[in-house]
Amino acid sequence: MSYHSLFNHLLSPRSLVIVGASRDAEKLGHALLKNALSGGFTGPVHVVNPNGGEILGRPVTTRVADLPRGIDLALLALPAEATLDAARIVLSRGCQSLVVISDGFRDMDAEGAQREDALTKLCRDREVPLLGPNSLGVIHRHLGLNGSLSVAYPPPGGISLLTQSGAIGAAALDWMAARHLGIAKMLSPGNEAGVSMAECMTYLAHDSETSVIACHLERLTDGATFLRAATEASRGKPVVLLLGGSSEWRASQADGSEPGEESLPDAPSIFAAACDRTGVIQAHDFQGWLDILMALNHLPLPRSGRVAVLSNGLGPGLLTADLLAGHGLTSVSLDPALAAPLKGQIPRGANLRGPLDLSGMALPRHYQATLKAIEADEKIGATVSIITPQPLTRPVEIVRALLTDGPTRKPLVTVFMGGTHARAGMEEMDSLHAPCYPTPERAVLALAALDQYARWRGRGPRILGQFPVNRTRVRRLIQRHHLLGQARLPEMTAKEILQAYGIVIPEGESATTIDEALESAERIGYPVTLHLLSPELHLASDMETRHVDLPDPRALRDGFDLLTLRFARRVPEGRLEGVFVEKNLAHGRHAALGMVRDRQFGPILHVGGENTPPDEMICQLAPVTSEEAIAMLRAGCRQQKIHAICAEMNDSELQGVAEVLQRISLLVTDFPEIERVEINPLIIRRAGLPPVATECEMRLQSGRATP
Repeated sequence: MSYHSLFNHLLSPRSLVIVGASRDAEKLGHALLKNALSGGFTGPVHVVNPNGGEILGRPVTTRVADLPRGIDLALLALPAEATLDAARIVLSRGCQSLVVISDGFRDMDAEGAQREDALTKLCRDREVPLLGPNSLGVIHRHLGLNGSLSVAYPPPGGISLLTQSGAIGAAALDWMAARHLGIAKMLSPGNEAGVSMAECMTYLAHDSETSVIACHLERLTDGATFLRAATEASRGKPVVLLLGGSSEWRASQADGSEPGEESLPDAPSIFAAACDRTGVIQAHDFQGWLDILMALNHLPLPRSGRVAVLSNGLGPGLLTADLLAGHGLTSVSLDPALAAPLKGQIPRGANLRGPLDLSGMALPRHYQATLKAIEADEKIGATVSIITPQPLTRPVEIVRALLTDGPTRKPLVTVFMGGTHARAGMEEMDSLHAPCYPTPERAVLALAALDQYARWRGRGPRILGQFPVNRTRVRRLIQRHHLLGQARLPEMTAKEILQAYGIVIPEGESATTIDEALESAERIGYPVTLHLLSPELHLASDMETRHVDLPDPRALRDGFDLLTLRFARRVPEGRLEGVFVEKNLAHGRHAALGMVRDRQFGPILHVGGENTPPDEMICQLAPVTSEEAIAMLRAGCRQQKIHAICAEMNDSELQGVAEVLQRISLLVTDFPEIERVEINPLIIRRAGLPPVATECEMRLQSGRATP
């Protein structure tokens, strides 16, 4: 079934029925009918209630079986235990789509889950789209369809809302109505027993009435499918996402985890990486979500991150300049050639260098003249206009002066700082469909989101780097350890795999006797590390199988004897093949990087310091391009915990670490059975030398082998 036909009857019905409508104003069935009748829908609205009579002026049908045939949309507001029978009858009457408002299904208990499964099968067998259960409902504002429980009904517009939470959706609609933000459609899949979030996203991606998609997400059933849908949508229109429940998601991801997995990236970091890859704009709180939506709905995208800050006070201007810098934007002065003619048009105390300070003497005409100069300056990409309550300030008149010629060519976000005296200006901005905010923090956050999306849209094609690698060698190593039933690979095997993909590992030699080990250490140079070599090494997983930082021959002898003795006692029948003598590297900065295969999003690359907390790791989805790998490291420069690692790297060193990330990316893409790779430390060397993976842990998925 095509997306058009799937959603046609849900969103553009010719007729609808409300099953469970009520006379009691304190019941949801009453609110649902009231909304449907007051929304502007012009088609027939049928009402079902066993008591008959009339509700809100509409005649009531007592039985679902007595409804006319071929109704397009049925809205069910019944107790969960009565919903399945009603759905079965209404579908037998030729109903084309179903919205189940009721809760008490999978959201409640095991019995509810069984009811939900039966409802899903019923609709799937009849190829009828199901929205819900536990749904807020559906709105098609341009059609006048309000099949929802929302207490607010914003005007028609271009924002479409997609939400898993009815409460979040209702709050968002109420805020949008208060700010005169128009909506196109609202879809609430609820438990997603039928239509999924990804299917809704794909539909909205191609919907001509939708210009901005607002998405609230609590859970994912199929991360890969959602990523594809979000990427497809972002190519044509901005998608702003608010994630809720990440703490529960993180806990579920950790169920049955292996020791040490607490050091892996956390769910919010992984989700941020997914958003970065897809072009989705992620909001980190409810208010920020709404603020970003308002900016995207009203404004064009900026052409650059150079921002003019226009204010009637230096303090607010400097504060805003700092906020812009924190988001990677730059506060800039007006071009001198454009600033010079303004001298006679603005107050004497005004300053047009740095943040543009018109002083407390600023009048509407001063804001208007300066904004015209900003609009003419091609080096400026956007404007933040700040209005504070001064004795001569006239907020409403300033708004009208700023927008006297209609919407600006560049993004203009306006800030009304204060309280009582700011309210009138904000109301005037709302009436003119222009974004305004009560604080510089909220305005800059919204502008940064516009800049982020503009930069994502401006990216070139993703071209993955190609490297000479030895896939055959890796395949044989992995197959051998699968036959042995091993999930965690010995460190030397993990390093062999890295080396097969062109990642430099420390210099070393195999030795079968202590004398050979001593000769190798002399050639390599002390200090060295000894690794045991044995095909039965996995049987000694609970003992230390290496000695590190051995400074001289005596320490090497002691280490050799201790390792071999312990192994002989732990695995009496084991075959010891000797040791690997490995050069210790002491010089260079240490970083930690690797990959964890997420259940929803697949392989996730991460970068940090040796002791970076999980919530401060920098993440990206594999595979990565060279540009994306370098961007990870640049982001690391802005993270305090790993600033010292990344900030001082020159271009050659950045390229070297980025290449390691790309090679790991290629490895885990080629071999999906690799579940985890941890290189800690990766030593970053000077003088153009490539980084070295000195320690590596690698784990395979149990029971999955490369063919």
